[in-house]
Amino acid sequence: MAGWLRNTLIVIAVLLIAGSAGYYWYVGDGNPPATLPSYDLDMAAVRAAANEMPGGKATDVRVETVDTFSFPATAAAGGDGWNSVPMGAFSYQVILPTDTIIIDSGFVRDQGQESLFPTYQDDAIARMDAGLGEATQIVLTHEHPDHVGGLVAFYKMVPDIATAIRLNKQQAENVGHYKADWADAFKGVTAIDYDKYLAIAPGVVLIRAPGHTPGSQMIFVQREDGKEMLFVGDIGWLLHNIETGKGRPRLLSQFMLGEDREAVFSELATLKALHENDPALIMIPGHDVGAVNAMIAAGTMEAGFRI
Repeated sequence: MAGWLRNTLIVIAVLLIAGSAGYYWYVGDGNPPATLPSYDLDMAAVRAAANEMPGGKATDVRVETVDTFSFPATAAAGGDGWNSVPMGAFSYQVILPTDTIIIDSGFVRDQGQESLFPTYQDDAIARMDAGLGEATQIVLTHEHPDHVGGLVAFYKMVPDIATAIRLNKQQAENVGHYKADWADAFKGVTAIDYDKYLAIAPGVVLIRAPGHTPGSQMIFVQREDGKEMLFVGDIGWLLHNIETGKGRPRLLSQFMLGEDREAVFSELATLKALHENDPALIMIPGHDVGAVNAMIAAGTMEAGFRI
C-alpha cells in the first residue's frame, strides 16, 4: 500500500474514532457516573412533615397540558436514539378543603420558540389563568421559563396574587438568569427559605433538590384517600429517567442547560431506588405526556382545572 494512502486511511480512522468518542461523550452517554455524591431523601421525615399541619388533605389533583412538543429520546436520556418522544408543559391544581395549590404554570405564547413549542392550548391556558387567580398558594418545581412563564404573564396582569406566590429564595434570585427580562418579574414577592423540607399545607411538603437549577425542588402530596404523589420537576423529563437512572447527555445537561450533572444523577439514583422500593408512590416527571395521560386514565388525576 502506498505510504500516502496508508497515512490517509490512518487519519480517516483516527477522525472516525475521535468523532465516535466525541459523539458518545457529548450525546450518547446518559449513564450515571461511577461515583456520585449522596442525595438523602428521608421519606419518613417527609411524611412526618406532611402531617404537621392540621386540616383536611387534598381530595383532588388536576392537570392542564399547556403546550405539547417533541424531542429526540436521546435528549431526555443520552444514548436512547433519535426517535421523537412526545412531551408537554403542564400545570397542576391540588385541591384541599381550604386551599387550592397550583404547581408550575407552563409557558404561554411569545415566551418560547414557535419552532420548538408549536402547539399552545389556549383553552388550557385560560383555565390555568383562572386557577392561578383563585389559588391560595402557587409553587414551582423550578425557575425555568417552561415552568414559570404562565405565572409571569398572569402576575403582570394580576399583581394581587403576590401573596399566593411561594417562590423559594433560589428561584426568586435565579429566574432572571434564564430569561433576562424576567429579572424583576417577582420583585413584589416575598421569597421563602428552608433547609430541606417545608410543609405548606396539610399533606403538602416542599423538598429541596438543587441541581437542574439552583431553585429546583420536589413537591410531595399526601392525599386524603391515602395516595401519595411526588412531583419531581425536571430531575427527570420522563418516567423512563426515574425507572433507569439515565439522564440527559452532557451536551444538553452541562453545556446548554448548565445544570449540576452529578447532583441530578444523584437525585435520579435516589428516585430510582425509591420507585423500586415504594412503587405505590406516584412520581410525576417534568414533561412526560405518556405518563400524565396514563395517570388520567387510571384516575390518579383529572384533566382540566376546577374553576
